[in-house]
Amino acid sequence: MHSVSSALLGMDEGSYRALREHGRLSYFQIAARGGVRPEQLTAGLTTLFDLDRREGIERLEAWPAESNRILSRRIAGLRCWLNRPPAGFDPGNPYGKNRYLHGIHAAAWPATAQERAADDARTASQ
Repeated sequence: MHSVSSALLGMDEGSYRALREHGRLSYFQIAARGGVRPEQLTAGLTTLFDLDRREGIERLEAWPAESNRILSRRIAGLRCWLNRPPAGFDPGNPYGKNRYLHGIHAAAWPATAQERAADDARTASQ
């Protein structure tokens, strides 16, 4: 992460980790402190995601069609992910659950007890 944090967030890894873990800031907030605009961070991460996709295909670790679906899913959830504090401090992420099991969702989802119960049942089975 050190070269990525320097290039994308405008700061070294130690500063990034302190702001994320102790400052409880979102990635957009951290990038702003490093002088990086949201669209720069989003574009940089999208480029990294695409590079990851291409390398996986070249190494024969993934099929192109599946890699394209995964890339689309990663990009679709990117703004939500960049806007959220760490999972354990995110009021829209009950119990600090793994964000990858939730799929695309509106901020603060699941908001009701019924939505949380359905989400618990779905993610517990994965």
